[in-house]
Amino acid sequence: MLPITLCGCWDSIEIEKRAYVLGIAIDVPKDKNLNSNSIEYMPPEANGPLYAYTIQIPIISNSMNRPTGQSGSSSSKERQANLTIVSTSFFEANREFSTQIDYAPYYPHLNSIVINESVAKEDISKFLDMFLRDSEIRRRTRIFITPDEAKTILDVTPKIDDYSSQYLYFLPNNNHKTSRLLHKTDLGKVSEAMHENRDFVLPKVISDKNSIIKNAGCAVFKDNKMVGWLDEIRTNYLKIITNYANGGTVSINLPEYKDYPVILEIKKVKTKQRPIVNDDSIKMKINIKSTLSISELNIPNCPSAMNSELLEEIEKLTENKIKEQVEETISYVQKTYGADVFLFGVNINRFAPNTWDKIKDDWDQHFRYLDFDIDVKVSIKQFGLMK
Repeated sequence: MLPITLCGCWDSIEIEKRAYVLGIAIDVPKDKNLNSNSIEYMPPEANGPLYAYTIQIPIISNSMNRPTGQSGSSSSKERQANLTIVSTSFFEANREFSTQIDYAPYYPHLNSIVINESVAKEDISKFLDMFLRDSEIRRRTRIFITPDEAKTILDVTPKIDDYSSQYLYFLPNNNHKTSRLLHKTDLGKVSEAMHENRDFVLPKVISDKNSIIKNAGCAVFKDNKMVGWLDEIRTNYLKIITNYANGGTVSINLPEYKDYPVILEIKKVKTKQRPIVNDDSIKMKINIKSTLSISELNIPNCPSAMNSELLEEIEKLTENKIKEQVEETISYVQKTYGADVFLFGVNINRFAPNTWDKIKDDWDQHFRYLDFDIDVKVSIKQFGLMK
């Protein structure tokens, strides 16, 4: 009877004996003259473009031996190992990694995939195909786009964490603090967008020489190919338009105090999109309702925030500011990229399906010239008191 009770341990593997892959970076190789003498080069069996695939593996023994209270780069011991293979496909590169490490790569704990801009401008679906098919890789894995070499993002040792991939994974959790940070976008959501032939956005990341990773702004994708960037401010208003904003700030200037900004915090914002169909014309009606609080009002000799006239003026100016920025963001994307990242097509299909059936085949053309009507209502509920 004893062997029966012990059989569950026969195939167990100790934690420190696994090569947990936390992050993957995909780049175009810097060196175009790689050959069999290079340790990173994998001789291909079939023709195809070469890409540099990097995986990040935690050094478990170093992390386990870390003194209590230490984190990030405070210790001289390396916490992570980054390995690169140049190959025509990630699946082949994954097998080749086994020639460099004595444990097989293990992917169920994969946190982040970082893709270089040049790679993203190709059809991104061909790079994500293997990740979507592999049962080990979870749909919650986050995807990021960088204008830098993707490997350099993984090379960063965060100041308050051990692994850059893990650090990246949790950065989007701060999207309730600022809408310049894109909402959580993972492998599963990208798969849905590609399956439905929708345009989409992915978060932008950059790094510097001081072990800092910044996640703000986003990359725009049309037909599964990256077509450009949206800066932080346009990303903020993109999230408002698509009803993904749940925090952040809006800044305005009072006409009589042009050198002193008024900072308002977004407490709540609700956006509704509805198509308005008249004969052969269609227009998007966008209703935005937002609850704000006054965070900073550092204006000399300014009336109290409890002054009703001042509050009404701030509310009106904020409504105009949001409306102008929303209009500018939509017009910019229409003219520059022609990518429906605002979910207009989705909402036309939902609320006017008969109209959608008529225009869906030419939606790219319709989107570029789509009219829109924006209504913004702002309410300041908190303003604080100072003595």
